[in-house]
Amino acid sequence: MEYVYHRIPPNMEGPILYTLNALRLVNPEAYDLHVNKYEGREKVLDIRIPTLDCMWNDVIFMSPVHPNQYQEVYDRFNYTPFGTRFYKIPVEMLDHELTRIYVHPPKKEWHSIAPEHLEEFSPESVRRHSMLPKETITYFEERLGNGLNFLVNYKVPHVLYKGNLDVTGLEIISIGTKETVLD
Repeated sequence: MEYVYHRIPPNMEGPILYTLNALRLVNPEAYDLHVNKYEGREKVLDIRIPTLDCMWNDVIFMSPVHPNQYQEVYDRFNYTPFGTRFYKIPVEMLDHELTRIYVHPPKKEWHSIAPEHLEEFSPESVRRHSMLPKETITYFEERLGNGLNFLVNYKVPHVLYKGNLDVTGLEIISIGTKETVLD
């Protein structure tokens, strides 16, 4: 079985992961906290996702890469991430019509997403993108090695899910351990 992963927000209340636009209505304080991630890259919030017919902040972002792969790089630099717990989401749980995989173009293009950079979502597509890209590892090494801030999912394919997601009963894992932690 294939999985995708979503970091558990530090201020998560209840069993629903909300898109940024939905969070604005449901919990404005949490929205303010999460929208701050886009400081300096506010234009990203205006990006339209063509094959899902929605905006960037109308989707939930997940990773096809197991969080322990990130942790292996972090450990080399004694870096402690701000969140270490993740929902482990079975791909079968996601409506494939509402889900795409965004594969970053070779050049940095923050103003739009071209349809050719969105792949159909399937267990096979998740499996194909389940390794941390070499470009991401190099970026982490450069940034962490110099004590600089970094984008956690730089050049990592993003799983985009249009809508909110009920996470009731999902397995929770913690990075930095080889074991699964159940709550």
